[in-house]
Amino acid sequence: MTKITVFSNKGTKLKEVEPGFTKAEVNMTAITQAVRVYENHLHPSLSKVKTRGDVNISTRKIYRQKGTGNARHGAKSAPIFVGGGIAHGPKGLKRVVTLSKSIKKLALKSALALKTKEKTLFVVDGLSSIKKTKDAFKLLASLKKEAGIKTDARATVVLKEANVNLAFRNIPNTFIYPVNSLNALRIVNGGIIVFETEALEYLEKSGKSDKKSEPESKKTDNKKSVVKKTVTKKTKNTKKPVKPVKKIKKVGKK
Repeated sequence: MTKITVFSNKGTKLKEVEPGFTKAEVNMTAITQAVRVYENHLHPSLSKVKTRGDVNISTRKIYRQKGTGNARHGAKSAPIFVGGGIAHGPKGLKRVVTLSKSIKKLALKSALALKTKEKTLFVVDGLSSIKKTKDAFKLLASLKKEAGIKTDARATVVLKEANVNLAFRNIPNTFIYPVNSLNALRIVNGGIIVFETEALEYLEKSGKSDKKSEPESKKTDNKKSVVKKTVTKKTKNTKKPVKPVKKIKKVGKK
């Protein structure tokens, strides 16, 4: 299990922590599927061209079929003419690709675990207290040096709330996201990931609260359930026994 180093806002090491996602296994299939879906959503595919049925032009035959010596043609709206329709162009349609909640959470956990194993994920205590861009640039430079990458490489800063810290916004190749908007694509393509301490705690709490809890109506106490015994009362047979009826012999004439 790999640990995450916690730094101060001046770049000094403080301690090491073990969040829950460090125990997760890296599922590359889930990461690949999530990245494909998120990248697909980045392209709205709104471009559309007019076909020969959409252009505003006469549909009459431009000249007779035979006798002109030219190739036979129909309407002026054919794609080979200027002002005609476009053949095989974009139609403005797009296949909608979705991602289930379970795969979305699994991909995010796997992406965070992957960054932890690559040792490019850090936690900074007091990140919101940085007010100058100069101090923010020095902090990111020290973290990139710790990760063994170039100073101008990409960096992603994760805060608990958006627009709390504006010292990082003028640094090139640096992206600021609130912890609620994290996904696998932003983690995988984010370069080094710098978490605020409060953002990491919020992520841990939200991950634990995602577990489905049983409703109160279905919760059973540990006490032994009392089984009601059915008492059967013996009832006296008050009915008198019925005496058998004697057969009467018929006396007939001989």
